[in-house]
Amino acid sequence: HEEKLLNRSIVSEDTELEIRKIGKGRYEIVYSPEEPGAKEYVSKATLKKNVICDESICIGYDTKLKKAVFLDKDDMRIIYPEW
Repeated sequence: HEEKLLNRSIVSEDTELEIRKIGKGRYEIVYSPEEPGAKEYVSKATLKKNVICDESICIGYDTKLKKAVFLDKDDMRIIYPEW
């Protein structure tokens, strides 16, 4: 469900991000922190088991919830939204 994650705003508690495809199997995650004075930053990411992962987090699309979810990189459990 990669297409459901690309080029749209994904919002968590304190950050808004956008995922862009930059090549075959290569992505950029653009983070826009909501804190005053915080700067936007970009991290490189790859597709791994139907989720997009950078060095610290993975983002996938949950078909049951019908929205983007943040996953723990080690065990792929949903960490946001919390249950």
